[in-house]
Amino acid sequence: MIRQLEATGISPSQRFEINLGTVGLTAREKDIVRQVRSGKTYKLIADELYISERTVSKHIQNVFEKLGVSNRVELLNRLEIWENG
Repeated sequence: MIRQLEATGISPSQRFEINLGTVGLTAREKDIVRQVRSGKTYKLIADELYISERTVSKHIQNVFEKLGVSNRVELLNRLEIWENG
């Protein structure tokens, strides 16, 4: 799969952003997913966005449901290599 992406000239980061823009997430959900991708904890994300940790968790639950995944690893893998957007 990675070789296929390299052959198209699209990096995993570019694929991630393309897919992030095509899966029907809200702007806030996209912001939170980007921060999750960078390795931040829900607490740190909440502090930076001036929202509660529970709100971050709820946004992530909504994202999981929209994308049909059940954890962070599946979420990030899906957005990084999902060819159909």
